[in-house]
Amino acid sequence: MIILDHNIPEDQAQRLRRRRVRFRQIGFEVGRPEWDDQQEILRFLHATKQITFFTRDLGFFPRVMASRQLLPSGIDCARLGNSPLCF
Repeated sequence: MIILDHNIPEDQAQRLRRRRVRFRQIGFEVGRPEWDDQQEILRFLHATKQITFFTRDLGFFPRVMASRQLLPSGIDCARLGNSPLCF
């Protein structure tokens, strides 16, 4: 399951929908809009299995690094330019 953080812009979510990429977004399809708190999001991620989580919040990574259950990864879109990974 793909989960997008609430901070992913709507135009980028629309691009994924047009490409028929199935996802859920925090504050819309899952969770609550007030889930700005990283602790609530981490609790949700820990409770959900086989999940890929995308966020634009670079401050989120140190919290994930402290977890043994989650593996953080990042995409450097400044270097990749118009790559499909940089939706």
